[in-house]
Amino acid sequence: FDDFKGSRGTIIANEVCAIKVTAHILDAYDYGIAGSKVILTSSRLGIDVITPRTADTNQNGEAGFVVTSTLPATSRLSARADKDKTDLSNSLLLDVLDPKSNPCPEANRKD
Repeated sequence: FDDFKGSRGTIIANEVCAIKVTAHILDAYDYGIAGSKVILTSSRLGIDVITPRTADTNQNGEAGFVVTSTLPATSRLSARADKDKTDLSNSLLLDVLDPKSNPCPEANRKD
């Protein structure tokens, strides 16, 4: 997962500040599996916005997503391989901060 420190990431609850999430599907030898459909979900469905909802892995076994949110709290993001319903690694925590006291860094602005 990109933009995460360990298993935790941070964004601002303003629908402009975003975090990039990359799910990786690897075979038993750690080679990427291309063409697998990945679904990224949030524990706060309807509050966190995930774009796209599903993505196909590229030749390196990576599927990319962008997440924004509208309300402060902590979300749990989980990735699932659609083909065999396999959960991918551990879920990640996303701290969504109040925009009144936390400005969005330029690097995290969704344009």
